[in-house]
Amino acid sequence: MGQKKGIFATRSPNRFNPIGMSVVVLESISHKTLHLTGVDLVEGTPVLDIKPYHTADCLQSFKVPAYLTQESYSVNFHPKCLEQLEEILNTNTLKFYTREDNLCEVIRSCLAQDPSTVHTKLKHPQRGLYAFALDSLEIAYVRDSQALTMEVVLVEVFSSEKPKMRSSQWLESTLLSLKKMGFEI
Repeated sequence: MGQKKGIFATRSPNRFNPIGMSVVVLESISHKTLHLTGVDLVEGTPVLDIKPYHTADCLQSFKVPAYLTQESYSVNFHPKCLEQLEEILNTNTLKFYTREDNLCEVIRSCLAQDPSTVHTKLKHPQRGLYAFALDSLEIAYVRDSQALTMEVVLVEVFSSEKPKMRSSQWLESTLLSLKKMGFEI
C-alpha cells in the first residue's frame, strides 16, 4: 500500500486511459461471442484484444488479497430452495440465467467467499440470517461462522409489494416463511 504502481497494474476508475488488462479463461467462442470466465466485467464491456497466455508472462509470482486465501465456506441448499429455483426457472422470469445448475453455481461461488461485511460479522459473529439480490431474485441464507457453512434457505422473485430486503419487516416475514417450511434459525 502506498507504493507507486504502473498505470496498468491498478484498477483505478480515474485512469487517463480507461483500458484495463486482465488474465481470463476463454471458455468458448460461438459466432461473434466470446464466453469468458474468471473476470469481473459488466455485460456489454468491449474486449479490445485477446492474446494467448504464454508461460513467459510468469503468473507464478502474482499476488492476491489475503481474503482470497482464507478458507472458503461450504454452501448448501435447503431442499425446498432447489424446488423454488426450479419453479422460478420454469416461469422464465430471470434475465440472466436459464439453467438451475448455472444459477446454483453462481450462488455457491458468491457465498463461498463470505460476502458479509466486517460490521455484520461483528454484530452476528456466530450464526445469522442474511440476504442478497441476484438477477431478479432475493436469496436468503444462514451463515454459520463456526462450522464454515452457508445454507440457502429461501429464494423468491423480487416484488415491489414485499418488504424491502433486510429491513425489519422483511426479517419478520422471512422468518415466518421459514417457520412454515419447518426451518428454525
